[in-house]
Amino acid sequence: MFNGLILKELLKQKNKKQVDLIRYMDWNGSASVSSFINRNPTASQLERVADFFGVSIDTFFIRNGSEPQKNNVIGNGNNVGNIHINDTALATENEYLKDKIRQLEKQIEILEKFNKVLMDKQVQVSEVGQNSDTNRE
Repeated sequence: MFNGLILKELLKQKNKKQVDLIRYMDWNGSASVSSFINRNPTASQLERVADFFGVSIDTFFIRNGSEPQKNNVIGNGNNVGNIHINDTALATENEYLKDKIRQLEKQIEILEKFNKVLMDKQVQVSEVGQNSDTNRE
């Protein structure tokens, strides 16, 4: 699963600016690193981003099962006492999902405002239409 937070971490680690990445990728208009993270980038796009940072494409993915997790279950038969799970991958994915939720909430807020503006315009247009019908009578 593509993890966009890794891209943000690489920007910090490598002391690179988002503007430098945008220029390197030759993104036009309103393209941003956040918009790139929020969609599913193509393999060729990820390859260019990986080249920018000097890393492998695999760097941007969380691979379940690629490394065996070391879990420690202490128990006797069906009586399990303590369970310790290596959850660093889960924490990273959790952070990514929280960031994604925040971004989606912002998008929803913007769309709700846009919808209100459109509804207000529709009301104004219908009022103008009613006034012109009244004037004809």
